Amino acid sequence: MLKTNTSIKTLNLEVNEIKSEGAVYIAQALQSNTVLTTLNIGTANIGRDGTQAIAKAPLLKTNTSIKTLNLEVNEIKSEGAVYIAQALQSNTVLT
Repeated sequence: MLKTNTSIKTLNLEVNEIKSEGAVYIAQALQSNTVLTTLNIGTANIGRDGTQAIAKAPLLKTNTSIKTLNLEVNEIKSEGAVYIAQALQSNTVLT
């Protein structure tokens, strides 16, 4: 559904325990999405592995529609923060 979505602009999964496996699925599903502007996966227990999946997907590197990303309270640790920082080096639209 997220791959072919043309109308959903905000996806709020905050406090949903999607864990790292869920983050991997979301990252894969959003690879070709061009309309989502807000992704909230705060307090979703995605951990370092889920953060890595989000960071390595085009979601952060080349996506031009995502303007807001919430990853708060996710136990991403310092390694997860490095993944996000590296991905954001080429992102020019995320706020």
